[in-house]
Amino acid sequence: MVQSLVNAYSMENANLRQKHIFEQTLHALVRLAKSEQMMEIKANVRKLTGTVPVAKTRSAASKAGLAALAQMALPGLDEKMNAQGVAVRRRR
Repeated sequence: MVQSLVNAYSMENANLRQKHIFEQTLHALVRLAKSEQMMEIKANVRKLTGTVPVAKTRSAASKAGLAALAQMALPGLDEKMNAQGVAVRRRR
């Protein structure tokens, strides 16, 4: 679409520089319109869904429960890794 507009504009006496500036200006307008449309869509979604609650960090009890579940899934993994001299990385 942009190229056809540039071609229609260049029917007059336009040099290459003027064509290039016109083409880049049209591309910038398209990008601006897309970003404004996306901002409007996001604002409408926020209105419809309300605010999203912020996730709270896990408590020590929750972390201990996750560690227990991991141990049930892969029993003895910590001991095997420590015996081989591999540092066991904990997820935060």
